[in-house]
Amino acid sequence: MSAAPHYVMALVFSPDGDRVAVLVGQHRHERQNLVHLLLFGLSGVGQTPLQADLVDEGIMFAEKMQWSNSGQILFVQLSDRVLLIDPNTAATICESRSLPRKGYLMPGGLIGPDSYVVGDRGEALKRDGWLKRNGWLWFYDLACKPLRENDADARPSSGDTAPAAGLLAMADETTKIVVVHEPDGQAVSIPDGRFLVQVGFLESGGMLCSGTLPQQGNGSLVCWKLDGHTPGVFSRFEVNDGGTAPFATSSEASIVMIPDRGYTYNPFTENTGRLD
Repeated sequence: MSAAPHYVMALVFSPDGDRVAVLVGQHRHERQNLVHLLLFGLSGVGQTPLQADLVDEGIMFAEKMQWSNSGQILFVQLSDRVLLIDPNTAATICESRSLPRKGYLMPGGLIGPDSYVVGDRGEALKRDGWLKRNGWLWFYDLACKPLRENDADARPSSGDTAPAAGLLAMADETTKIVVVHEPDGQAVSIPDGRFLVQVGFLESGGMLCSGTLPQQGNGSLVCWKLDGHTPGVFSRFEVNDGGTAPFATSSEASIVMIPDRGYTYNPFTENTGRLD
């Protein structure tokens, strides 16, 4: 029997840049779906990586992978569960599962010193016309025990967290980006009515950027400094009839990397502090 293909689903560097975590797969194995988590140390070239095999009966989509600031926890979010992994052993610390007929479809992450957050995207119900329901957020401690749940005040298509700053950003499907500070729940709304928006923090939560998947119209990368109640646009990389997502951010610096996914532009790596 020939070997199954292995595709990179997600890749993230540790905060010190010395390790990298990679999700590869998925493929069928003994009537189940299998995804491999590999942990490489970059200082010891040639060393065998740590490996954990993630198995599920259903299809697994990688929604988010994130290191803790200390580098001692790896947050792995799939479409219906979250695993906290010990990156020193590749062992699972704990796991949480979504509610029946729900899903962890909004990329969440670690938030604050001792919790993580995930959410769903809400839904549109046809009852005497279209009724749009906000998404829900679920907060867990680092033992994967539920802490609370609340209305997201948005129908988030994407999300990101800045753990040390206790910030959660959510891109609403049609109107805005909501930035929430935990645990006090204070929220700031940033207008952005584009479709298929991705958000990402930089500068340890001091800056937030948004871009869109390739589409007609405005696909620009836009960044805001989060230093007031009404954040103003700090920088912009203009793309029309194209896109700037998915993108990767250097969470503690101000670097954004955009792959070649648009219709009319080239890949680039750009310092957001120097964008026109």
